[in-house]
Amino acid sequence: MFDNATLQALLDDIKDVIARGVRFLAAGQKCRFDLPTQLVDLASGVSTVDGRLAVELAMSVLNVRCSSRSLIHAIPIVHRAKGPEALRFGEYVMAVGDEEVRQHVREALSE
Repeated sequence: MFDNATLQALLDDIKDVIARGVRFLAAGQKCRFDLPTQLVDLASGVSTVDGRLAVELAMSVLNVRCSSRSLIHAIPIVHRAKGPEALRFGEYVMAVGDEEVRQHVREALSE
């Protein structure tokens, strides 16, 4: 995990990496690792400095490729981000996730 000053300095690079990854996924490309989850992890890291942007970045990935694993990795955004977008994101994750995902979201929201 990066400190907030480093995250601020890297925001444009993180946005670019996620955008390139989303284009790769949207094109139907396959890779030997879980790219959607790694991209969601990057978005999740952003949530400590910009919750709205973290939600936007994570949704760009989840709209293209969504799995229980990537949803679980998105839950820190629900926990860290503040404001209505974080609550809406939590509701979205609960709506599309399985029972395990929903339980993790409930825990994150109660903390």
